[in-house]
Amino acid sequence: MPVYEYTWLRPDGTEGTDTLEAPSLDAAGSTLRARHIVITGLRELTQEPSDSGKRSFGGVRTNELVMFFTQLSALIKSGVTLVSALKVLEEQTTRRTLRGIIRSVRTDVEHGSGFAAAMRRHPKVFPVVVVSMIEAGEVGSILDLVLERVADSLEARATFRTQMVTALIYPSLVITVAFAAVLILVFVVVPKLEPFILRLGGKLSWNTKLLLSGKTLLADNAAYIIGGLLCLPGSFYALCKTERGRYRIDRMKLKLPIVGPAFLYSNIIQFTRNLASLLESGVPLPTALNTVRDTLHNRAFVELVDRIQDRIVQGDNMSAPLANSDIVPPMLSSMVAVGEETGGMDRSLDMVADIYEKLLQKRMHRMNVLIEPVLTVILFLIVGFIGWSLLSGIWSVYTII
Repeated sequence: MPVYEYTWLRPDGTEGTDTLEAPSLDAAGSTLRARHIVITGLRELTQEPSDSGKRSFGGVRTNELVMFFTQLSALIKSGVTLVSALKVLEEQTTRRTLRGIIRSVRTDVEHGSGFAAAMRRHPKVFPVVVVSMIEAGEVGSILDLVLERVADSLEARATFRTQMVTALIYPSLVITVAFAAVLILVFVVVPKLEPFILRLGGKLSWNTKLLLSGKTLLADNAAYIIGGLLCLPGSFYALCKTERGRYRIDRMKLKLPIVGPAFLYSNIIQFTRNLASLLESGVPLPTALNTVRDTLHNRAFVELVDRIQDRIVQGDNMSAPLANSDIVPPMLSSMVAVGEETGGMDRSLDMVADIYEKLLQKRMHRMNVLIEPVLTVILFLIVGFIGWSLLSGIWSVYTII
């Protein structure tokens, strides 16, 4: 969706700059007028397409955010003020989208807004965990250190995500090619050979008849099959829209054979890594848990965080509800308990995230190692059966001749 930059008048008469996503220029103007914003300028920002395989936040790639926070940290460490540092980065940024966002943040900071508060106005660009870390850095006067941690955290997550996507590319390609090959053989090659075999007086073998019957069955019921396949996503979406349905599906994903541990490990990594980053930046545990909760997409983990928050409010520690949970492994609660006893919760959580990242990478590698021969055997059996069925029909013609 296009991004529009608009300039607006604040109540004190000063101007501010911000961005807005809208389907068209007229729609952007209507949206701003509905918010009772006095607009002094409105224009579309030209967005360059993001590279494949790179996650994008509101049109800004992760590597651009990493570079932005790294450079900002270096400038502040050198004694440059925040406004001046933002102005330097705004001038040297080549991407118009990011330049407009930096300009908006700088303008808000110049007019007295906090850096985190100015970033919070762009939730599609700056993740909530990043904003919370920077807010804690402002309070603790360690903004340069926190900015460096933010850059490291974003870079580590981007690298990990790239590794996981790369590991899934080969199996996906093999499955797609195999499915396409089978469809071509069944619906293109086989129907052309059937009249030829019958015209020459050949007899169709049982496997050839079975193949043709399967093709006929699929062709005659194509409308019902396609309709059912189209209804499945809608039914699944409707189920996910209900709170209980979403919880059951997310919980079931963690218990699935073979792929279930991968879902579980990825959620543990996200939970522990984000919580460790916030605690290391000086965010209090209740606030950090509330922030991490908003970043989780698995409802089973969200409910677990809710139970942890309730126990902390009652004066309990964090390890107890983790130990009583049936979705997380005992090692997580044990490491959290060690962190509570030693006062190094952030280090313990970072260690847990590192351990489960290695476990997840090993599991993905093992799955890829196993799935390659399995897919190869399945593809060989399917194509071999189709080839055998075709050759049997052709051979019956040659026995007559």
